[in-house]
Amino acid sequence: MKISFALAVCCVILSASCTGQGRQGNKNSTPDIPEPTGEQIRELGRLKQVEDSGYPFFTLLIEFPERQFEESFLLDLSEVTTLDPGTLNKAVGSYVRFNYTSNIINALMDMRQEGRSLMGINPEDLPEGLERATGILTGATSPTEGDLPSRISVNDPHEFSLEFETFVTPEMVEAESNIVEVFFDKRTENKIAAIKVMPK
Repeated sequence: MKISFALAVCCVILSASCTGQGRQGNKNSTPDIPEPTGEQIRELGRLKQVEDSGYPFFTLLIEFPERQFEESFLLDLSEVTTLDPGTLNKAVGSYVRFNYTSNIINALMDMRQEGRSLMGINPEDLPEGLERATGILTGATSPTEGDLPSRISVNDPHEFSLEFETFVTPEMVEAESNIVEVFFDKRTENKIAAIKVMPK
């Protein structure tokens, strides 16, 4: 009887141990976003709005109720492939955990050559207070194809070099290696590097 009782106790202990390991294994197998690297910042907020900015780009408005503010973030689904547009829109109202970077970028508003817009922009449509510069255009060797913008530069070899991400037009291609005037705005770009929708 004593031996049988001892065996029974051992079986109960082993069963509890195996059950605990199984639960721990399930917990550890839950997919999550990677740890932030470099200049990335980790945040947790509630997804308030999703705006299609031209696939694969989406602008997410995320609010932080505890701190009483909200902020916009850029999401490029060609780089962050863990979500699709449908899942993203269904996640509105849910909390999301995400890593992001924050950088100052030059947002190109218009490019002109001898007073003519190479982007089809009317002068009266430009906002006031834009920065402007004149230099040699490089990188506009062919019109942009597809959904992703091209990277171009406008520079003065002795003074400055400005980089822009934009969709290159045929008019810009014709102006390649020539002097152009650019109108641009310096903006803060918060770009999401990884994101996960939290269970409700």
